[in-house]
Amino acid sequence: MTFATLRCVALLLAAPLSALAFAPAVAVLASSRRLASLRPHPTYFLCSDRPRDATPGGKDGAATETLKREFSDVVSTSKALPGFLRGAMDRYSLKRVATETRGEHSLGEWGVPTSTEEVMEQAKEDLVTAVASEEKRLRIDLLVPGQNEAIEDRFPFDEAELIALAFQLVEPLAPLRVCLMFDSAGTTATAAAFCQRTLGAVPRHVTLESTSSTRVIRDKLRGDEASDVTQGVSSGNAIDVYVVVRPKNNRGDSVILAVEQAVAKAPEAAWVLLNPLLEDQVDAYTFGIVEMGRRREFMKLFDTAYCFRGLFKIARPSLIPSEKGAVLRRFAQPWRVLKLNKEGYEMMLESESKPDRSDISAVFF
Repeated sequence: MTFATLRCVALLLAAPLSALAFAPAVAVLASSRRLASLRPHPTYFLCSDRPRDATPGGKDGAATETLKREFSDVVSTSKALPGFLRGAMDRYSLKRVATETRGEHSLGEWGVPTSTEEVMEQAKEDLVTAVASEEKRLRIDLLVPGQNEAIEDRFPFDEAELIALAFQLVEPLAPLRVCLMFDSAGTTATAAAFCQRTLGAVPRHVTLESTSSTRVIRDKLRGDEASDVTQGVSSGNAIDVYVVVRPKNNRGDSVILAVEQAVAKAPEAAWVLLNPLLEDQVDAYTFGIVEMGRRREFMKLFDTAYCFRGLFKIARPSLIPSEKGAVLRRFAQPWRVLKLNKEGYEMMLESESKPDRSDISAVFF
């Protein structure tokens, strides 16, 4: 053993135990400082707040002042426009009361909703009309803040709101028998707990199921021994309307295949996709062009009974959204792309087919 090695061992033995105990405390303190530096949700972020690690007059302070100015400008603009964010971005009134909305705000010439309550009323009306018209394959997109992935950085996905929207949507379908299908057994249990807490029990005309009981892999759904991943669905269930709540494809979990299997097992029932995310091409590299084309054809079977999607411009680098307009489609009516200004919404495009990204870009840019 060399002299240097002996010296290191001696120093370690001589180190006080208090110093060793202090190391975890330093790590915890550093972690807490990182957590404290995270910016809160924009709805609760006051323009006068200053992050703790920003030094006035310094580089961090200048950046913070720029973000504060940008946020203040967007908030002022949003509150001045008669759009959806006017209530959500108001720091003194995070949500407009429904009675105030009905008393002070009109849907205007084009009937564009500016609150979640108005969106839900339109969606319920159109769903009932579509089901009464014996439509069997429908989709409904309620892309309000909290459900719109385009502004998820500032308005994160709200699962509790989605569950509430699903139960409100199927409420007027009674006495038809309805099955709400959620993405997992855990979400299904959360929905049941929500009913117990808010309604006292699950409505009598509603049953709860999960979309699939396991991860959906294409190879397991082929051949004579194909796996049954939708055991909650069968032709003998006597369900009139199935509502699949926010089905979403993930890498290695092609939920669209589970939806296809479920629809094939009960083809006579009405199927409604609520806020589907099944056009996502996350597994295109695995299945190829032919399979992706087949999936697109399957999704075309579902007619849009109702769609509301807010259009936003995202400021960089703060990621603060400013409202620019909306895409609206009512049942048996054309698609409309509307631009938001101080006077209200202005209709910019009307089409029988769903406008794509290039159509919307041509309107605004």
